[in-house]
Amino acid sequence: MFSRRMILAIACFSLSVPALACESPISRCHEAQDDLAALVNFRSQAIETTFGAYAAPMPDEVRIEFVSGKDERFHFGLTPVALDIQHGKMAFTRGATSAKLPNPLSWAKSYWAYYNNPLYTNSFPIIASIDSAIWNAYLREAARQRGLAWPHTQCGSIDLGKRLPCEMMVEGVLGFITSSRDVLFNENRIDQIWPHDFSDFRRRLWRHEDREYAEIRRLGGMLLLRPLIDEFGAQRALVYVAQHPFDLRNEDLYASAIAYQEGAREILREPVELAAR
Repeated sequence: MFSRRMILAIACFSLSVPALACESPISRCHEAQDDLAALVNFRSQAIETTFGAYAAPMPDEVRIEFVSGKDERFHFGLTPVALDIQHGKMAFTRGATSAKLPNPLSWAKSYWAYYNNPLYTNSFPIIASIDSAIWNAYLREAARQRGLAWPHTQCGSIDLGKRLPCEMMVEGVLGFITSSRDVLFNENRIDQIWPHDFSDFRRRLWRHEDREYAEIRRLGGMLLLRPLIDEFGAQRALVYVAQHPFDLRNEDLYASAIAYQEGAREILREPVELAAR
């Protein structure tokens, strides 16, 4: 149903560039804007080719805008790209027109070629920004269909038992969309990665960036999502994740993770739209 929708949407991008958006020479700036639009097209194709058809609605048409970095869409200052699915708009900061781009641009149609080589990720950070804008908008839209936000609101909680499970989800998603390599870990350490006694873990934790905390957040999240992605595909699994927060139950992270996976399988095996559940 959505197998080519985003590709067509990106291909239909129309540039809406304010008259004063370009600095001299004007022709060079307009060429850079065209190149960025083409790069978005190639990265959207790369996502579908690598991860399969989008499993949540994407816009039929997207309009590209080049705006000031002071625009409210960039108030966090984390990326020069923002995609608004509901309004069908993708915004770049004007400074993005000076970003270094691969040559030829069509090289960007290979999703993992970018992430598997640090030389490319360091040389062309604009590609990661475009990917992030697409993925985040996609997950936000999936979450919005069930009245939720992405990342889930629990990620901002001061309660470790609410914050860490949420952060595991975010880290798990990030890990799967930026690394093609499986996580290698000692199966005998699963009780440490998903501690049965979360109350004891709370008592041991002294700092937010404690090594054990960081390991549970990263590895725990990837181990939580990996079997679901392997079984149901990345797009369906990620939509489910966006629509169903992971909660700690009875202070047992291991049991909570297993229960979350079992609940996901029960719903994902049914031939129904995820947004309806």
